[in-house]
Amino acid sequence: FFFFVWRAKRHREKERKKMFPKTTKKFSGGLFPAVSASFKDISGSIQAEPSNPPKCKGQVNTWVAAPLDRCWDIMSDFCGIHKWVPSLEVCQLVGGEEGKPGCVRYCVGNSMQKSSDGARRSWCKEMLLHMDSKNHSLSYAVLDNDLGLDGYVSNVQMRDSGSGCSTVVEWSFEMNPVEGGRKADIVEKLNAAIKKMISNLEKAARKI
Repeated sequence: FFFFVWRAKRHREKERKKMFPKTTKKFSGGLFPAVSASFKDISGSIQAEPSNPPKCKGQVNTWVAAPLDRCWDIMSDFCGIHKWVPSLEVCQLVGGEEGKPGCVRYCVGNSMQKSSDGARRSWCKEMLLHMDSKNHSLSYAVLDNDLGLDGYVSNVQMRDSGSGCSTVVEWSFEMNPVEGGRKADIVEKLNAAIKKMISNLEKAARKI
């Protein structure tokens, strides 16, 4: 009797080993290595994209009481900006070919804010990105400066107002936000600076 009980018990153990082999313990991924690996792949592929803060953007749309050709002649003289902006003392070509995309101008002038040495003077290097004399448009970027302008890019578009004696000017910009500064304040100040430059442009164009 005991022999048959022992034999039946051993048979059940053999059947159980067939159903649940010990080799499952050797899988590095657990009992379900394929499933575990798939979850690892999914979790590894889902990564949060770095969020960049929105740009500071501004634009001034106005008209100038001077013909388009005069306004464009002044604006397109990329390294002659000091001729019609009184606050600039120096503007000189420091790289590339004058008037060609890629050329760089170095400007020094008076500033409303103090520079690092305490003087109310500022400097900047600007690169011409685009110049289209046929469509009267240009764009430039600030490469380096001591005014805290980071990633600054400006676009200027001019067109005849329809009268033949005045010009519509659309001057826009965008830049990275300034740490600790309110976006609205930054845009307001830069828009005011652009309006002042357009006013100087008009004065210069009417003298020609």
